[in-house]
Amino acid sequence: MNTEIHLLALLLHPMCRKLAISQVANGRSFKFMVKTAFGVAKWWEWKQTDAQKLVEDMKQYYQCKGPFVGGQADGLDWWENIPVGAGAHPLKALMITILSIVPHAANVK
Repeated sequence: MNTEIHLLALLLHPMCRKLAISQVANGRSFKFMVKTAFGVAKWWEWKQTDAQKLVEDMKQYYQCKGPFVGGQADGLDWWENIPVGAGAHPLKALMITILSIVPHAANVK
């Protein structure tokens, strides 16, 4: 699976921040990842202010700054337990939702 959303989820797994944009994983640029996240926010009909906060959160996360320091193998648990609210940091809400999706190989119609 090599869709935009899968690459975004890989980037936003706390143990794989750099892998999703590395050449090893045929990754994309960080700018591409931000565009993908912004597209998801638009698709989910987020307010413009929340989408802008999302972009700022992604920059902090990628640079391991602010509340987005550290990581653990269980990405969903890490995102659920970082000490910030999803209202102030919409990246947390995005990732809890994405990592809560049960992956499977069945086609979707």
